[in-house]
Amino acid sequence: MKIEYIANGDIDTPLIRLYDFGRDGALTLHLAVNDLASGVRDQVELQELPGVESLGDCRLSLHAGSQDLGVVEHGTHFTWTLTRAAWRDVGSLIAPFCERAAPGMFPHLDLVGKIAVVFSVDGSW
Repeated sequence: MKIEYIANGDIDTPLIRLYDFGRDGALTLHLAVNDLASGVRDQVELQELPGVESLGDCRLSLHAGSQDLGVVEHGTHFTWTLTRAAWRDVGSLIAPFCERAAPGMFPHLDLVGKIAVVFSVDGSW
């Protein structure tokens, strides 16, 4: 899976795009998000998960917080903070990709803040 920040160029930007993955990549992200939702972990450094590649030094930290803040930019480092309940919702959006990661599927995982998060098998959105 690749992580990329796209600042502009489309009506949906800015956004963080998580793309170029198969079922295994979706499962890795799903497990990490479930850990946040269930309280097993409070933070996940996405680029440190197996099979994840950061493009342009884009780093994404996932946090379980007391409120939904969405994605906040800190240069090339981004923090994505949601409540545990919201992480459960994100997990439900990722779950179908664990069974079938088909091109053309691209849910927006988060639209809370100014920076959206898109999960796309083939990079389209």
